[in-house]
Amino acid sequence: MLSRGTNGQGMPVFLIRDREGQVRLLAVQGFKAHNEFLDQALLFGLPGAFLWLLLYLLALRQTWATPLGGGLLAYFGFLLFWYAVFYALGVLWVLLGLAATQKTPLRRIPTP
Repeated sequence: MLSRGTNGQGMPVFLIRDREGQVRLLAVQGFKAHNEFLDQALLFGLPGAFLWLLLYLLALRQTWATPLGGGLLAYFGFLLFWYAVFYALGVLWVLLGLAATQKTPLRRIPTP
């Protein structure tokens, strides 16, 4: 990627070599992917998207049987079909922060 724009979040620009051997600039004119997980992969690469998804799934695991887990699951479903808009993105971080403070009960393995 050659350009990050003036604010660091510009449209990506790539150098492409065409069939005639000439190097051309290809600027992506899209704003965001219409899937938050795909958008994270485009912004941070596959390792960043994997870590983002891992964080989300760990938070969901902490709160699975609680109303907070239901909220995270609903938001997760929403993000599969749309992207997180900037004014609502704070909701995700609040939910993830609340999930991080939840204590999961230790499960004892029954002894025969």
